[in-house]
Amino acid sequence: MKREFKKKVASVTIAVGILTATGTIFANTDAGAHLSSWYKESLQKQTDTMVSASIEDMNISIRSFKGFVSNTKEDVSSLVNEFNEKIIFETESDIKNHQIHYQNQLKETKKNLQSVNFDQYSKEVQKREEQAIVDETEAILADVLGN
Repeated sequence: MKREFKKKVASVTIAVGILTATGTIFANTDAGAHLSSWYKESLQKQTDTMVSASIEDMNISIRSFKGFVSNTKEDVSSLVNEFNEKIIFETESDIKNHQIHYQNQLKETKKNLQSVNFDQYSKEVQKREEQAIVDETEAILADVLGN
């Protein structure tokens, strides 16, 4: 029985020694350091995930903006071309209208000139000139003789 008792005492001593050593090992470890390390790793992983997602979203936004700019450029180009075509059409139309107007004026003037009797016109001009000469001569003589 002494032997069994010694075995039991030895077993209990070994068990207490193992438990004491295990407690000492866990007591000597810094749980805060492990927690801090875990937190830093988790934070870094989450930060990397968020940065990657943000970069991808930014790339999508940039591609979308490039598409918008390209479409806007095409729309503006189309509007400028339409405006140019409209201005050219209106200008050509104005030129044609002025051309027709001046052609009609020339036709009217030609018609009026064809109906004028130039012989009579020459006679009337000559008569006016002769009358002007007579009037000037009488005025000169009146000044010379009247004084």
